[in-house]
Amino acid sequence: MEKVEVTNAETLAKLYEKFQEGKVCLIFAFRHAEVDDHLGDL
Repeated sequence: MEKVEVTNAETLAKLYEKFQEGKVCLIFAFRHAEVDDHLGDL
């Protein structure tokens, strides 16, 4: 990885902390920057 961009990092950190404490469920979804996204053809 060369670069990671995060929006609302403080909120993300707080939610992750609550997840670690078992207080919330948290799902992360990532998308790669490749223009030719073959999974988009499904």
